[in-house]
Amino acid sequence: MRPITSNSHSLRIHPVLHKGANFTLPDPPTQNDIERHLTGISHLLLQNEIPWASTLTYLEHAHARGIVTIFNPSPMPADAELHTFPWVALSWLIVNEGEAEGLLHVISRNPRNHDVEEEYPVNWPDDNNLRLAFSTLNKLRHSERLVSTGVVCTLGAAGVLASICGLKEILYLPATALEGNVRDTTGAGDCFTGYFAAGLMESRNKQPSKNEAVELLRLCVQVCLPTFKRTISTQVLGCRNVCRKERSNGKHSRAVGRRSPVISQINV
Repeated sequence: MRPITSNSHSLRIHPVLHKGANFTLPDPPTQNDIERHLTGISHLLLQNEIPWASTLTYLEHAHARGIVTIFNPSPMPADAELHTFPWVALSWLIVNEGEAEGLLHVISRNPRNHDVEEEYPVNWPDDNNLRLAFSTLNKLRHSERLVSTGVVCTLGAAGVLASICGLKEILYLPATALEGNVRDTTGAGDCFTGYFAAGLMESRNKQPSKNEAVELLRLCVQVCLPTFKRTISTQVLGCRNVCRKERSNGKHSRAVGRRSPVISQINV
């Protein structure tokens, strides 16, 4: 179960999780489960609806096999869980700016990390919230725990920031402008995460180039905040199919995905 409250001004949902059917699964997974789910895959996507012990087990085994790992923890796990999380096994972390601030507070205990500042890009919008998010992400990417992890920070109506391993600069993509009133942002984060994971799969390299990353982020913000005159309502309901209809100039397109009750498994 995931009750949702929305804020029409920030275009952001605020989920509160309650234990659901996934928590009746064997925990932790057996070796047979791991072999069955990880054999032949290139990317592993984990979310907070998955039992914590399963998340840790699959993450570490996937990393050992050279699988690209993606974690979208919303809401953030407890502080104690963040302290013991195997960050070295994580390829990509997807959070919003509030979660990024909380994570920085928990894992960046080294005072030197908080002194790390880079000049805010002059060609970016003069926005205090964007400045704060930039500062937070800049400190996070200098954390010893995230030295091998790319961090994507969604900003609601402001767009998205991304720190990519091997790239000195932080990337920023503004959100697509909406026409009309916002009716329902339910599932926007899941939609962003799904398109981001799919885009990583399309890259020939485990680490996308700057150009690839910019185009991928541009696509992600477009599909989450579409410029169509009618607002899209995306529903994510447990293990049911997630159907998304888009209307543009009288034409329809439809994409269908499925969330696994154990792990989100992406095959190539």
